[in-house]
Parts: sequence; C-alpha cells; structure tokens
Amino acid sequence: MRVRTTVTIEEGLLKQAKRMALEQDTSLSEVIERSLRQGMIGMRREVPELPSFGRGGLLPGVDLTSNASVEALFENDQ
Repeated sequence: MRVRTTVTIEEGLLKQAKRMALEQDTSLSEVIERSLRQGMIGMRREVPELPSFGRGGLLPGVDLTSNASVEALFENDQ
C-alpha cells in the first residue's frame, strides 16, 4: 500500500532526483522510493561471529566499561 507524505530535503538533492526521474522516464516518487530502499539495505549490518579462545567469558576483575581496566589487562599480559 502506498501512502502520501511530506518530506523536507535539500533543494539541490531534489533537483538531482527530478533530473534522474526524467532521465529514467519514471516518477520522482519511484526515484525516491528506490533510493530509500537501497540506502536502508546499505545500513543493515550483519554481526560478525567473533572467535573465542580458551574457556570463554571474562577474566575475573576485568571491567569492560573501564578503559583503564582493559588497558591494564593488556599491559600485564606483555
């Protein structure tokens, strides 16, 4: 189902979209919809699977919300 809506966009971008619609012999709505779909697909992120070593989990006393705690862990490991 299509719905009508109002958006505010930069004037130059609107001119480019209108020009593209003319060049492709299609409607401005189609150009905007297609561009929006492509942009939304590009924004999706897949979460990569991270490798785990050993038994997994955090070491006792490591606070991942503290940069200093994580840095100390690496310094002690060297």
